[in-house]
Amino acid sequence: MTEKNIHRVFVISLILKSLNALVETLLGLLLLFTGGISDVILDLIRHELIEDPNDYFAGHLSGLAAHLSPGLQLYGAIYLLSHGVVKIFLVWGLIKDRLWAYPAS
Repeated sequence: MTEKNIHRVFVISLILKSLNALVETLLGLLLLFTGGISDVILDLIRHELIEDPNDYFAGHLSGLAAHLSPGLQLYGAIYLLSHGVVKIFLVWGLIKDRLWAYPAS
């Protein structure tokens, strides 16, 4: 593999990592500003439970949604936001060729 191809793979991985960081940040904001995430989950699986009440995944998701608390939702939002923002910051450092960003990544 030539050095040019290695650099191309590196740039593609940075693009993918930045897209992942953006999605994490957006999901964190969504969790932070939406009311009950358990209501959203139950709305998404309601049709499947009506169609097949013994559905394995839908049954487990409904049980999981029943145990979600607002504190857990806040924890998930803070985790996703912080993880996404740190990734964006590190990708920016790598794109700008900052030496501190390489070992931190």
